[in-house]
Amino acid sequence: MEHADIIRFLATTHPYDGLERHDLKTVGAGLIRRDVVTGETIYSHDDPLDGVYLIEDGTVEITDASGALVSILGARNHFGERGLLRDGKAATNARAASDCVLHLFPAEAFLNAVKHFATFNRYFTRGGARGITQGGILTLHVADMLAHEPITCAPDLSIKDAARLMRDERISSLGIEENDQLIGILTVRDMNNKVLAEGLNPDLPVYTIMTRNPVTLDPSALGSDVMHMMIDHRIGHLPIVENGKFLGMITQTDLTRFLRLRTSDRRPVRQHHQRLGDKWERYKQPGLHQVRLQQSDHGR
Repeated sequence: MEHADIIRFLATTHPYDGLERHDLKTVGAGLIRRDVVTGETIYSHDDPLDGVYLIEDGTVEITDASGALVSILGARNHFGERGLLRDGKAATNARAASDCVLHLFPAEAFLNAVKHFATFNRYFTRGGARGITQGGILTLHVADMLAHEPITCAPDLSIKDAARLMRDERISSLGIEENDQLIGILTVRDMNNKVLAEGLNPDLPVYTIMTRNPVTLDPSALGSDVMHMMIDHRIGHLPIVENGKFLGMITQTDLTRFLRLRTSDRRPVRQHHQRLGDKWERYKQPGLHQVRLQQSDHGR
């Protein structure tokens, strides 16, 4: 795989998709490709780890020290991070269940990335490394889906300055905070419907047009909860809040991206999960709901 191909692959893989372009290129340049054949042992329990593995193609079987199956991992999943972060030794066994293309993230570079990149720290230290397994996004915890630091503003910021902030951060929504508590959100839709369409003065404060007391979810909620909430309330932005503190925003675009990654793993999905996925696809179609993110939005 050429370097440009690696970058394209990483750009569609969580949590690399949360990196700035130059950081993504730096990380990609440091990965080491490893091709393994079916049945090959990648590492055994208690082995010193050279780094963390990312699966580009194929399937890896993870078992515990006694040989009991822990998980079957497919494309875009990581393994080895738990042991590396704990004591540098493998906490499980890893064996190729099929021919695989892997990328080794060398230990020193990986630990530096976890230390310096908030998106990596949040993903690998809050359980995101569990990966998108058999339940896919529907059983993924919301905390593991947050790829970006929350972007907020005060309620007295002008609408015009809020629009500039959203443009500069390349996001489609803001959390409105007062006294370190979320009191509302502001979205591109609010700008279009309440400012542009009505000719509202852009120098007014954002609290005049924000959505007050928005519906929220706790970080322990699941991807299925997000999908149900968005469909039931016909919204495209869902704030994740813990004890009133705004942790980040999950958007319709985030869910679509995760579902796309889930499909690429080519693993079976239970029937009720498939039904919810189909319902989500219908919900996204133009005309079925009012929340449509602009093409220029980047899902944040």
